[in-house]
Amino acid sequence: MLGECEQFFLELMKVPRMESKLRVFLFKIQFNAQVIFMACILCSNLSYIIKCTEGK
Repeated sequence: MLGECEQFFLELMKVPRMESKLRVFLFKIQFNAQVIFMACILCSNLSYIIKCTEGK
């Protein structure tokens, strides 16, 4: 008799193209976080540029 965890992974193995589906899901999760991170960096750099050019 298999435990719950083993039964879960046994059923998971039956899903076609499971690895590619998980990779796409992971990409979708990470994409939003990366966009927000890059937007913060861009805003920070832009404010620095504005401060530097205000004195001229």
